[in-house]
Amino acid sequence: MNAIAKSLVVVLVLAAVGCVERTITVKSEPAAAHVYFEGKEVGLTPVTVSFVHHGTREIMLYKRGYEKVHALEEIKAPWFQWFPIDFFTEVLWPGTLKEEHVFEYTLAPPRKCPRRSCSSGPRCCARRPIMSNRESRLRRIRTLLGSYLDVDRLLGENPSVRREDVEQVLSDLGTAVPSGEELRAEAVVIYSDGASSGNPGPSGVGFVLTDESGAVLLEGAEYIGETTNNVAEYRALRAALDAAARLGARRVTIHADSELLVRQLNGQYKVKSSNIRPLYADVRQRLDRLEEWTASHLPRDHNERADALARQAVEDGRSGAAS
Repeated sequence: MNAIAKSLVVVLVLAAVGCVERTITVKSEPAAAHVYFEGKEVGLTPVTVSFVHHGTREIMLYKRGYEKVHALEEIKAPWFQWFPIDFFTEVLWPGTLKEEHVFEYTLAPPRKCPRRSCSSGPRCCARRPIMSNRESRLRRIRTLLGSYLDVDRLLGENPSVRREDVEQVLSDLGTAVPSGEELRAEAVVIYSDGASSGNPGPSGVGFVLTDESGAVLLEGAEYIGETTNNVAEYRALRAALDAAARLGARRVTIHADSELLVRQLNGQYKVKSSNIRPLYADVRQRLDRLEEWTASHLPRDHNERADALARQAVEDGRSGAAS
């Protein structure tokens, strides 16, 4: 027993001594950019953060007056972290090994979209549907008014009101009396976003559906409780696809600012997370019902409305929980 006890003591002492210190340093030119690591703000560049697991990590940089940077960086294990060597370096090595990764980014000034054409490509012009002009905003209000108004209920609860009078009022507003089939669109453009405060933390989803001309058809937002940012991104897209299906959409164009989600949908990345797999299956099932779909990455500052809806859902959820 004494020999076994001594062996255990030796192992515990060595375990206390051996250590691998893993860090990621993010630098930028110019410096003092806000850095978000896995959805959580960690400081201003240059900044160093510690991490535990290897794999793909999401890094975002923001500095006023410059384009946002959104990158997915592959963190590979060095040789001394390979199995079974990692047992010796983490448990038996008499000292601290440092594993350091450095990522440097050059921030670019914002691009200006030409007013007369979209020759600069989708990244420049994708912002236009969300930044609706007055005519588009009024069209959206008229559409929403028609879709939210239950005329049959209004007439049933107010016998003195006549249908022709309701039709006249709505006609003056440019809104047809809804029949349950008015709001339809075979081709829909989706802008979706998920937000998580803390990652994991209180989370919300938001989405905007437009037609091919850029007119807003529907918007949606929901607080989904405590979860991760990646889960929120998938749930936002799932909710948007369900809304598009209710419109009768057969062709869908997806814009999301989660590069991970977009690359997984396009088969560029494997889905390894157990939390994401069922959501990925749900989304693919909905996509398989469509005649045609595409998914592309959109910078967050070009997905402003969906981002605002998701963040507002988080705030509303927090307020509800607090009350």
